Amino acid sequence: EPMQNFVWNIKGKYQNELGLLTRAVDLLPFIETTKASVLSIEGNYAEINPNPNPLGQAFIDDFESAKRTSSFSIMQRQWKMASPPGDTTHTINNRGRMIWYNPYEDELTKNIWPEQSTSTRANNNTSKTLYLETDFPGDSDNSSYWNGIMIPLYSSEHDQSLTKYLDIWLNAEGVTDDDFKIHLDIGHISEDWNNNNILDTEDEPVYGPGMGDGILSDGEDIGVDNCTNSFEDGWGGCLCNSYDDIRYESNLDGIYNHPEEFCIDPESIRYEDALLLMEEYPDSISVNTNADIEDPNGDNWCYNTTGCNNTSNYSRANGTEGNGQAMGYRYPDNEDLDKNNTLDTQNNYFTVSILPKRHVDHPESMVVTETLADGNPTGWKLIRIPLTGFSTCEDCDPKWNDVPTFRIRMESAETVAQSLKIAKIELVENDWREMGVAQKNTLNEFKEDQYFSVSVINTDESTEYKNSLDALDIVLEHDEYNDIDMKEQSLVISFEDNPDCPESDCENDSLIGGIPSEHAILIENTFPNLGSNANSYFAYKKMEMFVYGGDPEVNPDCNWYESDGNSCADDSTAVDFLFRIGKDDDNYYEIRQPIFEGWNDKNHIKINIDKLTQLKIPTIESP
Repeated sequence: EPMQNFVWNIKGKYQNELGLLTRAVDLLPFIETTKASVLSIEGNYAEINPNPNPLGQAFIDDFESAKRTSSFSIMQRQWKMASPPGDTTHTINNRGRMIWYNPYEDELTKNIWPEQSTSTRANNNTSKTLYLETDFPGDSDNSSYWNGIMIPLYSSEHDQSLTKYLDIWLNAEGVTDDDFKIHLDIGHISEDWNNNNILDTEDEPVYGPGMGDGILSDGEDIGVDNCTNSFEDGWGGCLCNSYDDIRYESNLDGIYNHPEEFCIDPESIRYEDALLLMEEYPDSISVNTNADIEDPNGDNWCYNTTGCNNTSNYSRANGTEGNGQAMGYRYPDNEDLDKNNTLDTQNNYFTVSILPKRHVDHPESMVVTETLADGNPTGWKLIRIPLTGFSTCEDCDPKWNDVPTFRIRMESAETVAQSLKIAKIELVENDWREMGVAQKNTLNEFKEDQYFSVSVINTDESTEYKNSLDALDIVLEHDEYNDIDMKEQSLVISFEDNPDCPESDCENDSLIGGIPSEHAILIENTFPNLGSNANSYFAYKKMEMFVYGGDPEVNPDCNWYESDGNSCADDSTAVDFLFRIGKDDDNYYEIRQPIFEGWNDKNHIKINIDKLTQLKIPTIESP
């Protein structure tokens, strides 16, 4: 917040020659002065008068920092090919081709979030995006194909027990299949992407199995499958189980110029020969018949270099064979996500599925908002998934305080190329904690409610919210140095209906959602930094808080808040707003009032602090 300092100082100096003293010294035997004696006195006094609050205003909480996130990297190199989930629906046999990449030219930030203020000095004119493109040609015994990518979490982020929801900003305009599914998994996820139960690595095991020196030599750069093209099986595995160690002293050209590509396995078979063998003896061997015969595992790298200098062609940008040529990419590829030199194959995770093509208004779309440019949808949607909306994998018992890996799987029955864009993925918690639901006349014995949550909304991400602020007499902050408007953010208390349990058909009232009759939903925040200075609130004359009734993103036909004849409820004032502030649960001030539509002045809390101490405000416990 702004501050002001008043600084002043005074200084002086007196100096004079003392001739009498000089002559007196000269009278002393054996002493003769060469310069006149001088008397000099100098003094300095300075003072600073600080004013930490020149506006006479202080924010108890402006909600700008209420949101805390664990963000997943959008950089292509941080993501690896996903392992199969360990069930019968998604296996290596019905894995389709997929590529993921960051476009050569970044996306304009305004294309994603038109309301966000940008400038060259703030370095936010563009934003990184992650593109995922599927290409599922050929025949499958299953009804659909799948593929995906996964990424490890930092060890400091493994505990997500306080997280409330997962946010993902995506654009599905390049998806043509209305039944296209995105599966999001988080927890312990197998690192074995090709199901061969081997810790695959390019690194020569100079210190033992799976333990190399971490330095990529030219002879090691044959891909994380540790296999040359002729012996790849198309599923990510290898038809040669042993290579001569002398290959590590060669390079890719030397390896492929060798007649056997340094394969010394007597039972090895080349991919093209395996295809012929399958035609005659179908049960004798299994290779992917839909693979490219020149590169069955599709792991050859080539991007923005000799032979593939088209920066718009990303078809081989994910390859691990030969990617040592990539700028800044000089280390061995491997399956070891957590760098513990061990192949982790445990599958114990939470999972949820979304259909990104569902319309924003669909009750199960999970879309919180879709940004608008000049009143038209940009295609970029914020999908918010409460952690309570995740289920567990079959025979699993994951815990939210131990989730080391995140995986995205995409599934479709269509064989045409489809594209999904991702701008941001975040696990979100809030400084304001959900206390739960309690009887309104006691406000104790809180119970959890999966349809009640606390989140945020801001001007960068919601056009409707930004437009709604025109009704308030407030001044938005502006960063003079970077020449950008700062985002304005509000806390959101959401109590949703259960779309799977209409009130007329629900056997249990607790499953209906919303706020149960004669109950209250509560959130709280503690400000420990105030300490013994809590009484400093009384240095101010007024306390204000702005409250919005309803959702600026939605205009329902029936409203739960007080409105001008636009409510379907019998008693539109049935929902009240309760606000407490105090030292502890037994010493506080409280205000209750009805909630009206929008930024109605009747919603705003305006407390005269001078009079507050003179009044005993009735509470729910003591009306």
